[in-house]
Amino acid sequence: MYLGIVKKQKIESFSSKIENCGEFNQENYLSCSYIDFCNQDNRLETITIVNQHDLFLGDLVVLCQVVGRWVAVNISNELNKKGLSTLQLLQLSQLIEQERVTLNEENKMSKHNKDSLDIYSRKEIIRILLRILNKELSDENKRDEFNKLRQNSIQKQYMEVFEKMIIDLKLNQVDLFKWIMYANSILHLMDNNNVDRNLLINIIECLLDSKIKNNEVNELKLELEQQLKEMLHELKGKQKKLV
Repeated sequence: MYLGIVKKQKIESFSSKIENCGEFNQENYLSCSYIDFCNQDNRLETITIVNQHDLFLGDLVVLCQVVGRWVAVNISNELNKKGLSTLQLLQLSQLIEQERVTLNEENKMSKHNKDSLDIYSRKEIIRILLRILNKELSDENKRDEFNKLRQNSIQKQYMEVFEKMIIDLKLNQVDLFKWIMYANSILHLMDNNNVDRNLLINIIECLLDSKIKNNEVNELKLELEQQLKEMLHELKGKQKKLV
């Protein structure tokens, strides 16, 4: 199940033929609710729910798929009674982050005939989501649980990325550009407390031992190797102090 928000509503019309003593056109109207949520890849996605009349702009919903169709359950009225679960708070936080990313992209496009009303609407949606999140996190116990879950989620994301890097470095001869990209990414994580130190040590050792296609002398690579060695030495020194 996914947590989403109704970001826009509009009435759309279409024409259909109904046979009744001959053919004629009849105008029909659909009430469309456009809902934003973060999908399984943590990317912002928008779906449309038709003719569900208990949905309103700014409502929080829980989305699930039933027999291939999206079903939205409005939970806005339940917020004042029991609030959101810790997992829903994490989804809410991720939704805010992706809404901001999309807003930044739309702001860049606004100079090229992008509808400014869409940008205004997204800003308002972000304000609604932040207001809900801040209210929920005013509870100290809920805030502590959320922070722990959020940190575990971030660590899991880093772990998945690192594991893919390690497999790539061990199984393939990477080109110089990819090696430099990997090395720069790792060096920027030295002071990030969300990264598992053992995993960081593992990937640095893989980088230093990896085979590179057309391994010509390159000053940038030599400089990065030296920085990685220093980082590895510092990490292992911290590891010994903890033992």
